[in-house]
Amino acid sequence: MINLITPINSLGYGVAGLNIYKSLLELTNVGLWIIGGPEISSREDYKLIQEGLATARTWDNQAPCIKIWHQHDMAQFVGKGKRIGFPFFELDQFSEQEKHSLNSLDSIFVTSHWAKDIVLSETKIKEVAGTATFNTNLSGDVIVSPVTIVNDNTYLPLLNNNEGDLAFATNNHTMYTWDGTRWQNTKSRSTDEVSEGTTNLYYTDSRAQTATTGRSIAMSMIFGG
Repeated sequence: MINLITPINSLGYGVAGLNIYKSLLELTNVGLWIIGGPEISSREDYKLIQEGLATARTWDNQAPCIKIWHQHDMAQFVGKGKRIGFPFFELDQFSEQEKHSLNSLDSIFVTSHWAKDIVLSETKIKEVAGTATFNTNLSGDVIVSPVTIVNDNTYLPLLNNNEGDLAFATNNHTMYTWDGTRWQNTKSRSTDEVSEGTTNLYYTDSRAQTATTGRSIAMSMIFGG
């Protein structure tokens, strides 16, 4: 189980928080604490959020807690488990307040290797991941291991990946999974993004005409058309 603190709205943190929450739900139970008023755009998202809020009522006090929020405000967490901050920033120096806030954490997730270098040089935290995956063992305990997090989805790594690996791109706020061959977008996709296969064939006029020609002739013979 993971406890997750995040905004859910149309802004950067809120969009990223919702997509990360959805991906975590595929791996484990998630207790959800929402920062501020949520903005929910679909019935499906509403149901998922209600599920997380319900789980939060009986949260695991020892589970790790991830907070997706600004680097100056990392004081409040849930439970006694590992405190993991996930800030987004474009700074090469932190204020004293930001350093104090970040230094209170056990681990930090960041959005790039550049950001990781900034955290390592500006804070006392040594456990910083520019990548971050969440897995569970057979007992259901959460294991925090590397997630690839990049600023640009065109730079997702193509080597040394394992099937099921996760990656998050901050430029389009999208989580990806490695299917053994390529990165797959975990967002709902339109049919424009679905490749034609051997059975899921695209519609074409010629295919439609071929499929209905025999039936049209038979109908004409029956009804005299």
